[in-house]
Amino acid sequence: MNVLELLTSNWLAVLGGFAALVLIGFAWAEYEDEKTASEVGAGVGARSKRAIGGGVGFLSALTVGVLGGLYEAGMSLGDLGAALGDLFVNAPELISGIIVGVVGTAGLSGVVPLSTIQFVGIAIVALGIGGIVGLRRGTF
Repeated sequence: MNVLELLTSNWLAVLGGFAALVLIGFAWAEYEDEKTASEVGAGVGARSKRAIGGGVGFLSALTVGVLGGLYEAGMSLGDLGAALGDLFVNAPELISGIIVGVVGTAGLSGVVPLSTIQFVGIAIVALGIGGIVGLRRGTF
């Protein structure tokens, strides 16, 4: 077992050891000859509170930033969906032509195995649906 596997399998012990070392460092920095044990303990507590508060503040700011970014991305995708929905409603024959183009490109590149008859059938159906919807809406 190498060192990395040992550390990852015992991560809780490693975290506890790190916390103990930090507390020992805080106690070392707070210790002076004229201070009592309770004063050193109060100083270590104050340092720990500042360290934990700073870490929690950083994590909360990071979380708010990430969630704000995800919210903005979601709103942008929603706006894109609304624009595409309007395009589909207002220009169904354009959308059917795009579908035929995508299917043709996928068939030519080999992504979707299509014979010529299958492609022609898909094209007729897609363009027919787009034309019928366009005629009913008055956009064709």
